[in-house]
Amino acid sequence: MNLLKILYGGNKNEINEKKNKSNLSFVILIIILFCISFSFAYIIYQKNISSQPSSQTSSQPSSQTSSQPSSQTQFNLPFNLFTMNNTTSPPVESTYSVNPETNSAIDNVKQNITTSTLNSINTETPKTTPTSHPLTPNVNTQINENGLLINPYGKYIDFSGNVLHTNNLYGYNVNNKIVNSNGVEVSNIKIDNGYMLNNNNFIINTNGNLIDLSDNVIINNGIYGYNSNGYVMTTTGSVAPDRNIKIDRNGKLINQYDLLVNINGRLTDISNNLLSGNSIIGYKADGNLYSTVGDRMDWINFGCFNVNPLIQSIPSFRGSNMSFNQCKQIALNNNDTIIGLQNGSDSNVTSGDCFTGKPTNSFYAKYGKATSCGTFGGTNINNVYGLINTTKQWTNKGCFNENLNNTRIITVPSGDPVTQNYVSTSGNNAYANLGTNNTVNNCKYMAQIYGYDLAAVQAGAACMVGNKSINYSINGAASSCPTNGAGAANVNNIYIIE
Repeated sequence: MNLLKILYGGNKNEINEKKNKSNLSFVILIIILFCISFSFAYIIYQKNISSQPSSQTSSQPSSQTSSQPSSQTQFNLPFNLFTMNNTTSPPVESTYSVNPETNSAIDNVKQNITTSTLNSINTETPKTTPTSHPLTPNVNTQINENGLLINPYGKYIDFSGNVLHTNNLYGYNVNNKIVNSNGVEVSNIKIDNGYMLNNNNFIINTNGNLIDLSDNVIINNGIYGYNSNGYVMTTTGSVAPDRNIKIDRNGKLINQYDLLVNINGRLTDISNNLLSGNSIIGYKADGNLYSTVGDRMDWINFGCFNVNPLIQSIPSFRGSNMSFNQCKQIALNNNDTIIGLQNGSDSNVTSGDCFTGKPTNSFYAKYGKATSCGTFGGTNINNVYGLINTTKQWTNKGCFNENLNNTRIITVPSGDPVTQNYVSTSGNNAYANLGTNNTVNNCKYMAQIYGYDLAAVQAGAACMVGNKSINYSINGAASSCPTNGAGAANVNNIYIIE
């Protein structure tokens, strides 16, 4: 006890406390020495492991390291002392390297690796999951288990990365050859811009049906199809000038207005006959005429009108012994919207003289309404038809008084072609006498054919046309309005296109 007092000093309790601390320090020292010894032993072990041939390491799948469990924890000590792993898998291979020229232990390890061992390493079974390939065009391209190019989503692609519209039945291998889904090269399939093509270079689906770029099946008429750029083409290789030309559900070519056209975009009739020079009105597949804004156009009968044989009111003579359809077709070919059928002897006649004209040069009502008329008019009588927009609707605005001093509220400039149709052109008392048969409709047709949107019918037979912007109610509403819609003396029944 006296010796302990000398060593530690203090009373008995203090001596015991210092003694316990001394014992703890000794235990810590032993643990530190053990760790140092273990570390040096592990370094020697790592030196022996690193002496294996480099080919063994490089032949391992690139995914070996990344496949280690996520529970592994590596401590990055100054010289990579050790790796802690709470699983039964072997420790991660160290990157610690030794110069083989200065380490005889490494040479001994190399000599102990047999040829059979190296062969077993190099013949490891390849992965079946998609992998990259040195011949693939970009980093997003992968190779599936059958050697076909795919994107990260498993879709078959070409060398430009375009997804193929082949439903994964055909694709490309790394040699840019077309193969089936088993990787077998095929020669009866063509692929361009991601689409399968038939022998005419028309895009098709996996069932061999012609399709458009939206995968919609189209009519196989044996003439037209879409190429891989979305343009219509023919079996002879002719290509439409733009994508506005499409194939409709009947296998006909149409433009952006759904009007029938040929491969060059020229308007045609339903029999593919060209409409020469016409770019405003054409046929749809239903056989009817339409404008480029989609309005229905129809040939409407205006009635029969007298003709001066010396000065034809519809100027262009197109031929004799022509049918009504032939005359209409010639009119369309020449951008004419007014035709006159003339010199037919009775209502059973199916052909006659054909005259056509435009609103700017045709004054069909100039010589007044004829008292009798056949299908093809008569001698010096035109049965007149005009191409009218029947989509536009007329509204009856009611009856309004005319000016009591007989000055018309509707006036048309004297240079306007419509004035040439007026029977009476004295001062402002200008109007066309359309007779009492269908006067209201004929007055509306006259307004439309000459480009106006207001028609005024007065006294059952007189027709005046103009713009709806005029103040047609300036003299007030009429006290009465005939039910026939044809106005009365000094009373205009007004119609406008809304």
